[in-house]
Amino acid sequence: MKILKSAAGLLLAASLIFSTGCGKTDNSSNKNNEVTTKVINLGTQDGAKYSNDFFGLELNVPEEWHVANDEEKAALMQAGQDAIAENNEKMAKQLDLAKEKTLNLMFAFKHPLPYQGVNPNVLCMAENLDLLASTTIKSGKDYIAMTKTNMEQTGMPYTFGDISTEKLGNKDFDVIEATLDTGDIIITQKYYASIFDEYALVFVCTFSNEDEALETKGIMDSVTFK
Repeated sequence: MKILKSAAGLLLAASLIFSTGCGKTDNSSNKNNEVTTKVINLGTQDGAKYSNDFFGLELNVPEEWHVANDEEKAALMQAGQDAIAENNEKMAKQLDLAKEKTLNLMFAFKHPLPYQGVNPNVLCMAENLDLLASTTIKSGKDYIAMTKTNMEQTGMPYTFGDISTEKLGNKDFDVIEATLDTGDIIITQKYYASIFDEYALVFVCTFSNEDEALETKGIMDSVTFK
C-alpha cells in the first residue's frame, strides 16, 4: 500500500512548502570583536553519534539502526511527494520546486531500507526561514501550525493532537502528534520544531505501537545542545 510505504516521508514532504533556501552563513563577533563565520552543513555521523556544529547538536542512534545515505533520503522524499501528488497535484508541484531548499540532516531507521511495512524512524532536517521569519514564522509553534495546515491540504487522512512544548537537551521545542490511519494500521508521527536564528530545526519521529514509540523517544532523549 503506497500510503504505508510513504508515511515516513509524507510529513517531512508537506513541511517543504515553507522552504526559502539554505546555505546561509551566520556572522557573529567573538571576544576580540572579530567577525567569525559559521556555515550550515549536513553534520557528521561518527558511529552511533550524529553531530552538527552549526546547531551545536548531538544525538545518539542505536548501533543496530540504519542511518540513510543521500540516495535513500532522496528516495524517501520522492515517495512522500508521489503520495501527495495522488491527492493534490498543485501542492506536489510546489514541493518539487522547494525540495532542493531544505537540508535533510539525519534520517535513522530501525530496519535497513527499503522496508515493507512501518519502519520506526527519527528524521532531522533544517529549513531556512530567511524570507518568512520576520512576518510569519517566529516560533516553533508558528512553524508547526503552518505545517499542519499544509498537511491538511494534502488530502491524506491525518488527525492531530494539540501543540505542546517539550525540552530536548536544554532547548524548548514545540511539538505536535499526527496520526495517519491507513486502514490496516495507525501510524503516529511526532513532530518537533524550534527556531535557531533564521532556521527551523525539525525532528520527526514515526512509530506504530508503544514499543516503537519508546525506541524513538530514546533517541530524542539523547539529544543535547552545546
